Amino acid sequence: MRIETAGNPRTSLSTLFILSVLAVIFAIALAFASVELPRLASSWMIETFDFPGFDSGRQVEESEVFIQDHALRMAGYAGLSIVLLLIIAGLVLDHRRLAAVGAIALFLPVFGHFAASMFFLAGLGMLRVLFLPILDQSYRLMALGEVAFVPYMAVVYPFAVLGADVRDTVIWGAMIGGMAVFIAGVLTWFMSRINSEGVAVAWVYRLSRHPQYLGWLVWSWGLMLYVSLHSELYHFKISYGVPSSLPWLLSSMTIVGVALSEELAMKRRRGEAYEEYARTAPFLVPLPRPVSRIVAAPMRLILGKPWPGSGGDILCVVGLYTILLILLSVPFVVFQWPPVSGWYGFPYNVPPLAAG
Repeated sequence: MRIETAGNPRTSLSTLFILSVLAVIFAIALAFASVELPRLASSWMIETFDFPGFDSGRQVEESEVFIQDHALRMAGYAGLSIVLLLIIAGLVLDHRRLAAVGAIALFLPVFGHFAASMFFLAGLGMLRVLFLPILDQSYRLMALGEVAFVPYMAVVYPFAVLGADVRDTVIWGAMIGGMAVFIAGVLTWFMSRINSEGVAVAWVYRLSRHPQYLGWLVWSWGLMLYVSLHSELYHFKISYGVPSSLPWLLSSMTIVGVALSEELAMKRRRGEAYEEYARTAPFLVPLPRPVSRIVAAPMRLILGKPWPGSGGDILCVVGLYTILLILLSVPFVVFQWPPVSGWYGFPYNVPPLAAG
């Protein structure tokens, strides 16, 4: 999210306090809605469709019958097609809201893990119908975003070798940290509005040109870890055993595309002022400069220039990195790694920590 105004009056302490409170309230309301709305939707769907909630072999068959009788397979193919078209149209035509709606739609199935019941089609789990085109082939294809677990692996494995279990620390650290970054971004946004600044460059905007999006990505990554690693969301729950990494990856790459689109808009409106700011602050994730150059190398290669200059360029960049990340996730799917209890058991289900 970007700010556009002009001037720079001083912000009083009372104004800063009020803006801080508003930023926290806004973030809490958003987080609460993210958990509570899925629960309400779950209850409504269960009552409306009167669908069984507990797993059994018989109910697995009933699930397929329900899909057939209600034409949900066709709805799934149509829904996924519409969402992808929304994203493409939004990025190409510079309609960021269309692309953002597509990102939300792709991420909603992750919330299916918070549903109150235990069945693929019960409660909010029904939103996974959107991914029936993929689930029809193999539910393991939903794991084609498992490369997202690499940072988690890199942190928890060394600690596990040393005898410390930091899995929950990483999960809650990501969710709380992401929310903190989001709050800081919102607060800075409010302050920039009050101070009538042309381009927001203070505080958290020095670490990322899009701190709200960065906060959302980190928070949602923590949520994806949570629903993947907690056993209470797996036992006897068919739909909850379906991986969530692909929905998270697709929605996250769409958010990246929205941020790139905002970059173009700001450069058109603010010109050199924004160009100068962009040279001093990272685009999204604050990475060391050498790492940033490596990450940007595929974009430079395919575009022949350092930055996208149009909606078509953005679509190419988003598509390229999505494909690359999916390809990097293929080994996790092919080798069904991690073994046995999957991510719930990692890192204690791999050498040298695996029993036996």
